Amino acid sequence: MVYSVNRKIILFLFTDAFFIILSLGLKEIDKLVILTVGQLVLEILILYEKCGRLFCFPNIFLVLSYVLHMGNLMSVILFGYENKYIVSIENTVLINSICFFMLCHFLYTIGGVLANGRNVTFKGINSNVCFGLLERTGWISLLVGIVPRIYIDYKQISLQLKGGYLDALHNMTQYGIVGILALFFYAGVAILMYTSENHPIRARVILATVTIWEIITMLSGSRIYAISLIIVLFYLYFLKIKQPRAKTMILFCTGVIGISVIMTIISQIRDGGSFDISDIQNIISGDGGVQNPIIAFLAEMGSTMKSLAYSIKDFPSYNDYAYGKSYIYSLISAIPYIGDKLVDENYMVFIRNFKMNSYLGGSWIGEAYYNFSWGGCFFCLIVGMCISKVDCVLVDDESNNIIKLLCLTFLFYIVRYSRDYFCGFAQPIQVFLVLLAVLFVFKILCESPYTTES
Repeated sequence: MVYSVNRKIILFLFTDAFFIILSLGLKEIDKLVILTVGQLVLEILILYEKCGRLFCFPNIFLVLSYVLHMGNLMSVILFGYENKYIVSIENTVLINSICFFMLCHFLYTIGGVLANGRNVTFKGINSNVCFGLLERTGWISLLVGIVPRIYIDYKQISLQLKGGYLDALHNMTQYGIVGILALFFYAGVAILMYTSENHPIRARVILATVTIWEIITMLSGSRIYAISLIIVLFYLYFLKIKQPRAKTMILFCTGVIGISVIMTIISQIRDGGSFDISDIQNIISGDGGVQNPIIAFLAEMGSTMKSLAYSIKDFPSYNDYAYGKSYIYSLISAIPYIGDKLVDENYMVFIRNFKMNSYLGGSWIGEAYYNFSWGGCFFCLIVGMCISKVDCVLVDDESNNIIKLLCLTFLFYIVRYSRDYFCGFAQPIQVFLVLLAVLFVFKILCESPYTTES
């Protein structure tokens, strides 16, 4: 599949660049926030022109990154929401944070435009496998991961209900081999959804059951994992099973409103420890001091800007830049048994180097600044190219199935990366290598003279 850069894209990019220049001279937060909304619309149109689909993977990551970083500011500045969580940051730091955010999204969009749609091939060797073997690998991955995943989700929900959000959060990495096996669940459901083009009923069952379960798991207080997986499944469903139409999008938006209500309720659970039916009624009606659930959802989700702002505030005044160490150490940590012993985890989780980091989450943009200061925006160009390439591979039926396995294994983690750390890619590298070995075992068995391909 070949994509071209047309005149409309070039015009939009020049307009986007003008927005960046304009932002550097603005000192009012409200005007900057409005400018970011205009930039978001422009960049969605740019990536739509490039990919030919509004619901493409580069747009999904772009919008999610925007909501996570700018959602709270949008709610406060544009809709009068009362939560001052982000606005409380000192004015100069917040202005610089918004400008850097806009620059990173601009470079990300350019990267998406520059990515080509040519197939990735392995020259000189016959390395491809048939589509059916990819599907079998998905079943194996799901069977390995589903029970550990359910067990961990159950434990996390129990901890939330008994001990609170922080207990559940601190326990997430304490499951050892069970936690590692649970990672195969994410790859399994993604592969099976992708290979369900001729099995629409199976696709709908996967979409419905996993979505319902992930909404339930939000009771543990953790949201980005559930939201990331739901986004991945809807993306693959719209890509391979049924293109979104007006009726589909109405249902989708209705679901977003429902999830927004649930997220607001979860926020109350985290803050107060309990809730009753009157809380739900107040959220839906807007009474009792609870505002529109969509706005409340934006405010609750959009707090990631604080991690970026602390990066700009504390580096290098409090700690030095990492100069790429967080990315290098993350890749080294993927080496089984010895990788963790060779790295310093404080480099990989950049918020540990803040002067104050209580309750803050990750930020792919904040980590880019932590490594390279303002030069980190050029790393965002690489991210844009990679994400656009993933979309190209999954769209093209003729793409190498091994590359598709790689993309499908990482899909969930790429979405999660918008509010996580680069080190989050270490474990999926290991998962991919295991699934790759399984795939080639299937290939060898199918090519054996004693077996036939089903």
